[in-house]
Amino acid sequence: LNVAFPVIVSDLDVGLSDIQWLAGIYSLAFTGLLLPGGVMSDRLGPKRLLVVSLVLTAFAAGMSISAPSLGWLLVARAVQGCGAALMTSSSTSLLMSAYPESERRAKAIGIWGGLSAMGLVLGPLLGGMVVEWLGWRWLFVVHLACCGLSLVFVAGTPVARTLMQR
Repeated sequence: LNVAFPVIVSDLDVGLSDIQWLAGIYSLAFTGLLLPGGVMSDRLGPKRLLVVSLVLTAFAAGMSISAPSLGWLLVARAVQGCGAALMTSSSTSLLMSAYPESERRAKAIGIWGGLSAMGLVLGPLLGGMVVEWLGWRWLFVVHLACCGLSLVFVAGTPVARTLMQR
């Protein structure tokens, strides 16, 4: 989203100092809920929490797409940060239970971490292209589509149904 800040400043008619809260509020919500997310994962089950986090993140993306003001977008980014924290907590818990043997677990966590790092590298590049070609709101359309596909996978495949029963 950081690559879209200049466009959002212009579109929502706000100052650059105001727009910096978009990154800050997301980070604050994410870091504040990361550890409690682990507790929720233990109590509710990581699969259920993953579904909740995907729905929460998709809802936040929908809010962001329709944001008429910076305040609205800030609330959406806070909700998105909460969803991301719950998603991180539940996905790591799912990896731990899916790979009980230490060697396979280490490989799975390495792949998970590598893909996450690749997202950090490719995100600004692809995000900049989306903003340039389609506009900043389309960043959240892509996010909404990814959440939808993930929900279909989690809830709609035999593998996902087997995992949900564990």
